[in-house]
Amino acid sequence: GFLSGRQENVLRDLRRQMTQAAEELRFERAARLRDQIMAVEQVLERQKVISARMVDQDVIAFVREDGSAAVQMFYIRGGKLIGQNHFVLEGAGEDADACEAVQEFVKQYYQTAAEIPQEVLLPCDIAEASIVQAWLRSRRGSKVEITVPVRGDKRRLVEMAQENALHALEQMRAEMRARLSNADRALRELAEALRLPEPPRRIECYDISNFQSEAFVGSMVVCENGEMAKSEYRRFRIRMHQDHPDDPRMIREVVSRRLSAGLEGEARFTKMPDLILVDGGQGQVSAAAAALDELGLAIPVCGLAKRFELLILPDEPEPVALPRNSQALYLVQRIRDEAHRFANAYRILLQGKKQTRSALLEVPGIGPTRARALIRKFGSVARMREATLEELAECPGMNRKAAEALYQYFRDAEVREEA
Repeated sequence: GFLSGRQENVLRDLRRQMTQAAEELRFERAARLRDQIMAVEQVLERQKVISARMVDQDVIAFVREDGSAAVQMFYIRGGKLIGQNHFVLEGAGEDADACEAVQEFVKQYYQTAAEIPQEVLLPCDIAEASIVQAWLRSRRGSKVEITVPVRGDKRRLVEMAQENALHALEQMRAEMRARLSNADRALRELAEALRLPEPPRRIECYDISNFQSEAFVGSMVVCENGEMAKSEYRRFRIRMHQDHPDDPRMIREVVSRRLSAGLEGEARFTKMPDLILVDGGQGQVSAAAAALDELGLAIPVCGLAKRFELLILPDEPEPVALPRNSQALYLVQRIRDEAHRFANAYRILLQGKKQTRSALLEVPGIGPTRARALIRKFGSVARMREATLEELAECPGMNRKAAEALYQYFRDAEVREEA
């Protein structure tokens, strides 16, 4: 696209795809496309000569509007603008001092920055300018100047960065408004389709995962006001199983355990759902409804059947078909897929731990109890292998003899791998 001069078409197409992804509530894809757009724009910016001076400069601008604050950075190397970035600042709203916010940003940013330029242009004076300048000089190994330009080309650079920062803030707010608008529309459509009295502000979705009749697990993911609330996710190891898959029975167990914990006031489960969504058909839906009946709860429940993406309701002979392009369908698909991903991730984690325990049981002196303690302490075989003999011996339940056997086991394994 670039070599044939079609870069604007490329950007236009990427922006169209990003807008479409956002409208479909596919925010992860929208974010990836946004990053691609920024990368393309940075490639184009490298062609722009900003300054006749062949120095390396970082230009920093600060803007604040409607309670939001952002910093924009231009990276100028050898007089050419090679890239830019913007950062949304937390806690730098209307009441915060702008120059203090800039100073804190400079200190935090250059703590980990890969490159320190010869000159840093700031929008205002900072109290610790001489201290920060000396620190940057020590990091760079040569002279660094902190400058607050008041006129000329340098001032125009800061003003240009400020304009970009305002644009970035407005774009961020526009994206947020679009997300909230689409999410609200999706919840209203879903409430109408399910004949709910009001949009479900908290949706909990449940899924079951197992592999070859082992590592039976359940997941609960939460969507609040149309956004996935990852801090609310919960996972369950299935207790009642006969070493063979029985998804409806397992769904009933997980839903029952979660809601019972909520009724009993357990802190992690005090928020109750407005809608329960299960991954599956009539069997899973009936199982979840049975758990609700048993606990005397009247919470709406439905299932999303994979094959035709239909909503299954308890005691309803006909499923509900959401329009193919509806925001409600995009939302429930996204929630269901997230529950599936979360369940599989937990199952894979447990399988890995089981395989680790099996490997440890080959070591003389390591039984199930010590194997569990080692996994709890180190987390993985790789970390155990890196541990010293003393660190292995310090693990609860271990003694020197068992630690030596395990340490030697890892050394022998290294020899086998090299051979």
